Amino acid sequence: MQIFNLARRGAFRVFALAGVVTVGGCVSILEGTSQDIAVNTTPPGAQCDFYREDKPIGSLSSTPGTLTVRKSKHDILIRCRKDGYQEATYNNHSGVSSTIAANVAMDVVLTLGVSSIIDSANGADNEYDGVVDIRLVPENPASKPGSFAGAMIGDRTGYFEMADGTTAVAYFAADGTLRRRHENCVDEGRWNADGVTLCSRAGKETLDSCVNVSGSPIQPEFYDTANPDTMKFRATHLAVGDAEKLMAAPICGEKDKDKMAHE
Repeated sequence: MQIFNLARRGAFRVFALAGVVTVGGCVSILEGTSQDIAVNTTPPGAQCDFYREDKPIGSLSSTPGTLTVRKSKHDILIRCRKDGYQEATYNNHSGVSSTIAANVAMDVVLTLGVSSIIDSANGADNEYDGVVDIRLVPENPASKPGSFAGAMIGDRTGYFEMADGTTAVAYFAADGTLRRRHENCVDEGRWNADGVTLCSRAGKETLDSCVNVSGSPIQPEFYDTANPDTMKFRATHLAVGDAEKLMAAPICGEKDKDKMAHE
């Protein structure tokens, strides 16, 4: 009888061990120890490098693209760059796989936690964002680093109240190009910023007009550089981007040039 009980307990141990072997690393079997990360950038065509614990683990030569990475409990830092744009980064956090939550309860009963230990050791119980979207910000050669005026104005459309009661509209492109609407056409020019000072020139102007910028994009204010307490003109607000599509508007004087060329 004692021999029979010993044999039965031995068989149970063999069965339990078989369960450990069979169920052990359940997430590893179901999801694997690697995954794909797809990167999209706006605009496309950026080169992106992947880093984990400050060490490079892979790269994409041009976006959009997909890289296969090994799963780990450590986050992945994605750095993307493109000519004419500032470098952009994305921290892809390593989270717990959705499968592991359901697996843990069964694991405790069947394998006394051995399965989860296996999955944790090989990284299978971790998961990254499978799709990453990164927006690249244009470089602003017209604005010196740290310039308050440049940060306020760059790539924005300004709506300015004029003395005659009309509203002038100007777009300050990130590359330093300025377009200012005058009646039914647009004057071209340039702008630049240093600190709080914004200087611009457009149309038939031969000298830069400079003002000190303060306030916010919602309530921007422009003061005389010679008399800092004197407001030179007021803007109702600043809109992000080329809100009036001034970059596509006809240039003042171009129609007259075409007319003269055909006469």
